[in-house]
Amino acid sequence: MYITRKSESFLKAWKVSSYRKPLIMRGARQTGKSRLIEEFGRTHYDHLVTINLEKEPSLKPVFEKEKPIEIIRELEIIKDTPIKPQKTLIFIDEIQAHPAAITKLRYFYEDLPEYHLIAAGSLLEFVLETEHLSFPVGRVDFHYLFPLTFEEFLRGCAKDRLADLLKNIGIKNKISPPINAEIKKLLENYFITGGMPQAVTTFIETGRYKESEEVKESILETYRDDFKKYSKRVNIHNLDFLFRETPKWMGRHINLSKMGDIRSRDAGLALNLLQKAMILYRVERARSASFPLLPHKKTQPKLIFLDLGLAQHINNITKEILQSDSFHSIYKGGFAEQFVGQELLPLNAGHKRPELFYWHRQSKGATAEIDYLIAHKSHLLPVEVKAGRGSTLFSLHQFMLEYKAPLAIRIYDGPLALEKLNTNNFGYHLLSLPLFMICELPRLLEAINV
Repeated sequence: MYITRKSESFLKAWKVSSYRKPLIMRGARQTGKSRLIEEFGRTHYDHLVTINLEKEPSLKPVFEKEKPIEIIRELEIIKDTPIKPQKTLIFIDEIQAHPAAITKLRYFYEDLPEYHLIAAGSLLEFVLETEHLSFPVGRVDFHYLFPLTFEEFLRGCAKDRLADLLKNIGIKNKISPPINAEIKKLLENYFITGGMPQAVTTFIETGRYKESEEVKESILETYRDDFKKYSKRVNIHNLDFLFRETPKWMGRHINLSKMGDIRSRDAGLALNLLQKAMILYRVERARSASFPLLPHKKTQPKLIFLDLGLAQHINNITKEILQSDSFHSIYKGGFAEQFVGQELLPLNAGHKRPELFYWHRQSKGATAEIDYLIAHKSHLLPVEVKAGRGSTLFSLHQFMLEYKAPLAIRIYDGPLALEKLNTNNFGYHLLSLPLFMICELPRLLEAINV
């Protein structure tokens, strides 16, 4: 079973672009990079040539040829498939397994730009640092792939009409109670399964959460096997401990001194490696709410794990717990911030690895914090995440008074709404967005035009 990915739109634009370069698809293991590229190759090209440098190590010498045309001619013979400009997609999977292949990408760009080539790999930063290779900067394009968003999950569940409905809902539209209940039921399913493609497809095909949990455990074991590749850079026992510990810190400020018996320096080293592997993301405190967004030095970032389904599996949060009356007590922790951060990351994915920032102000007698900041046109907009329909907006008011942004965003368990608020004689618009509509945030911001 294949679930359509929104990144297909990016690949279609890349295919016809006059400025196309060899493309490297980035992302953590098991996020669906290979399946996406192969499906795209089969449906949009006459021929697809796939080379997996982990499974086919005998093909590594092919990429040591001096000229890229020699590489193409050898691949044609080995794969018994014609490789034609614009008609054949060359897919080099697990390219990190042979660093020489990474450096060859520049020559495809310089000498054979008419050939279409996509590579995918994990842990590229480690390979480049270890092998001391120069990356073909400016001669390749990047695209980042994440776990399935809730919209992609809906389409995977054959709920295309529901997904299309959300894409057309505006401020003045109302979602009927029966449809709202159906969406929330599906959102609860997503909270349980998470967004790892294999875990989701297993759940959809079997209708059982148990099999999905078994897939998650297999994915986590794959990551642990990767830790052996870090053994020269960090103590793998520390790395494994932090891997199991960080999901407990979802949406919370990291305190390295409280992460077991590991020294802060060693914990920081392990966290940096997990971040480079795209298993977790830091939400950095912004130095100020102005362009460019820069991290505040010597402050504690917050954490977003790769996938909320994997995080809950590590934390032993079962379906029964999520469906119990105590669900909202979990919700009030970092769960809501994790979900929102996981939905925001793909909205900014492109040539550059996306970043997340939060805003914090400490003053005498009062502390204000905004969960996320997002760029929209010439402004940075505050995003406040509410566990329920809570109306306490103290931090938003403080931010708006200080930075005079025209619009604030509240993501919560409530209906879509736009209202005008006033605080201390300063007025601003508040967009209240249901959790299940985060994917529609860019479209709604354009429509509001404030």
